[in-house]
Amino acid sequence: MRDSGHPKLAEIEGLRAVAVILVILYHLGVSTVSGGYVGVDVFFVVSGFLITALLAREVEQDGRISLTGFWARRIRRIVPMATLVAIITVVVGVAVFERNQARQLVQVGLGAVGFCANLVLDSLTGDYLAGVVNPSPLQHYWSLGVEEQFYLVWPLAVVVIVRLARRAWRPALFAFATMAIVGSLWASVHHAQPGEHSGYFLPHTRAWEILVGALLALVASAIVRLPSAIRGLLGWIGLGAIFVSAVRFDAETAFPGTAALLPVLGTAAIIVAGNVSGGPVMLLRWRPLQYIGGVSFALYLWHWPLIVITEHLYGKPDWVGRVGLVVVALMFAELCRLVVENPLRWNPWLSLRPSRSIVAGLAAVALFLGAGAVVLRFTPSESSDMASFAPLEPSVTSTLDPNPAPETTVVDSIPVTTTVPAPPPEPKRVRAYLLGDSTMAVMRWFEQGQTTLRGFEYVMDAEGCRRLYYQSCESRELRVPDEAVNVIPTIDVSQYDVLVVMVGYHSRPASVEKELVEVGNALAATGLPVIFVNFKESMTFPESGSQGTRSVYTGFNETLARLVTEGRMGDTQIADWNRFSYQHPEWFRPDGIHSTIVGALGLGWFLSMTIAAKFDNPCPFDGSYPCVVPEMDDGTMDYLTQFGVEYTDIHCYQDREERRQNCRVDRRITATDL
Repeated sequence: MRDSGHPKLAEIEGLRAVAVILVILYHLGVSTVSGGYVGVDVFFVVSGFLITALLAREVEQDGRISLTGFWARRIRRIVPMATLVAIITVVVGVAVFERNQARQLVQVGLGAVGFCANLVLDSLTGDYLAGVVNPSPLQHYWSLGVEEQFYLVWPLAVVVIVRLARRAWRPALFAFATMAIVGSLWASVHHAQPGEHSGYFLPHTRAWEILVGALLALVASAIVRLPSAIRGLLGWIGLGAIFVSAVRFDAETAFPGTAALLPVLGTAAIIVAGNVSGGPVMLLRWRPLQYIGGVSFALYLWHWPLIVITEHLYGKPDWVGRVGLVVVALMFAELCRLVVENPLRWNPWLSLRPSRSIVAGLAAVALFLGAGAVVLRFTPSESSDMASFAPLEPSVTSTLDPNPAPETTVVDSIPVTTTVPAPPPEPKRVRAYLLGDSTMAVMRWFEQGQTTLRGFEYVMDAEGCRRLYYQSCESRELRVPDEAVNVIPTIDVSQYDVLVVMVGYHSRPASVEKELVEVGNALAATGLPVIFVNFKESMTFPESGSQGTRSVYTGFNETLARLVTEGRMGDTQIADWNRFSYQHPEWFRPDGIHSTIVGALGLGWFLSMTIAAKFDNPCPFDGSYPCVVPEMDDGTMDYLTQFGVEYTDIHCYQDREERRQNCRVDRRITATDL
């Protein structure tokens, strides 16, 4: 560790290179680097170290900190490049993406320009590792948001402590940072637990990582007195820790939480080693790494939009395509560094007075925020569209029987006899556990949404944002539901005759089979027969590379059907809701997934008929027997009139009083409802 006021430290440039390489390999889908996302944690520690070292150096030299000078330097360093890439990405994205994704991109773009992309992403998706169907090309801006928020708050804290503690400012700041680390780490661990909203994007769950670097800067003078051999050894251990986390962590790792300690402390150890002979700097000073470290900021900004837009248009690239994307990203990074980043960062006129950089930066931000707001205003929202579905494939699922009897041949020479049909049997009692996500929860949310659930007894355990296997997110009901794979083992199977599952929204396209297999194992362990409702193949969620011709949920349904056929989902049959509702886009909200009140009634009717057929009961609505579920609704039934339901868009789960009073029954779920 040397004087960190120096603009170029070989170990720091090398660490930046390692960080951005890990992130790029992870984003390219290189399976051996399944934890490459820890590269961002490396960046956080490095940023905390450098920024705090500069602030401490200023205090020691001048006895004070110029907040305007600090923020002016940050603006010149970050705003030009970040704004340029965000604007270009939004312009291209609006041209090539579907409407709802384009609108979301504009929203994230506004967050990117306004230094709060992480908060916008948290409200839209909740979790970077959730692998949402359509990741934003600006999703990687979440880390810039965290750093920018840190740059706003931390210097203020330093100024206050320096003024209050005076000559004891360094130990006072160290104590303050230590307490902040403890609180932030606790929040990080808390949010990483099942049943909690993911804190991946949130600044208070990430601040401890940056503050670890800050602590190093505050004790730099003590660290340099450590024996070189010890520092070198620590550095190699740290490099190994980063490597282990990059190859051992994956999307299932509860992160950040305690898992983030490994790459964070590993990075800290490398900084402690500094440039000591025999330490990891002997690798990190390698010229290609030094170059990549020098362009790491621009490279980080460019690589992800290139990957997302390319995959959207052409699908997952092969190895040649991946290398090509990296080369293009490097070219863009170098060009922007030469034309935009360095000229503005070191501009003499802007650097002369901090106010110039601040005014220019804020003016540019305000201008682009205003322009972005106008673009958002005129970017069609999904509420103006009709749901659209992927073309139906030949049926690969069976609504009634996963093992249908073979067809029989009728011989014409055998006389046909007329028999009096036997009376239908008495309906058997059927008790069902309905386990669902928001696509089933709409029946609970609408006040009369469960009107068509008839002919069986049931408990409905359906919540928004429930996922099959990976950590669920916070729903509109301000709850984080348990994942399906964790709920199933808790069901008292002695109380039910059938389990109905309708979960899969925001499953991870790359790991759908793994998710379904894990859920299938849990289903098989119950010993109950299962009806698994497949998903609407909405074109709001296009499959990557399909150019809008295939839904990502087509792959979900195909995988589900194959696993059922292979017997890997327990005693499961598929209820083909996708086919049954195909002719009724008006049953769905514009996302093509969530039902209107009419769709909720249709879903209830479909489930009731399916369960009756499953248990050889008469149809629950007209008593006909045997109960045969039509493959596709023909549109002849007016569900609202038939069941005396008034059309409404009001959901009875909202917390706002003015909406709650519109519903006779408050259907918001609580922790004690299940």
